[in-house]
Amino acid sequence: MKKVSAIICAYNEEKTLKDVILSVSESLIVSEIIVVNDGSSDSTKKIIEELQKEIEITAIHLAENKGKGYAMAVLKIQSLILCYLLMPTSRTLFRDTLIN
Repeated sequence: MKKVSAIICAYNEEKTLKDVILSVSESLIVSEIIVVNDGSSDSTKKIIEELQKEIEITAIHLAENKGKGYAMAVLKIQSLILCYLLMPTSRTLFRDTLIN
């Protein structure tokens, strides 16, 4: 079976992050969720930690903001298919993209 990883880079995304992660977790094709917290100064880290109690999430918390390119570079993914999600997004946008 192919492994699909959803990689979510987040920087100060407290307003949208929970909905995005929950939407991704409902997808039948995503087998792994990786969230890179790029040095957020809001409650992004807390939201990720709370969701980890309910959903299997690999979280990487960077101490300071280095940018999306750096956040992606810290990942070593062994997946056949990668699904890159750019913040912010909406549940509908993600669901429609997967269906189409």
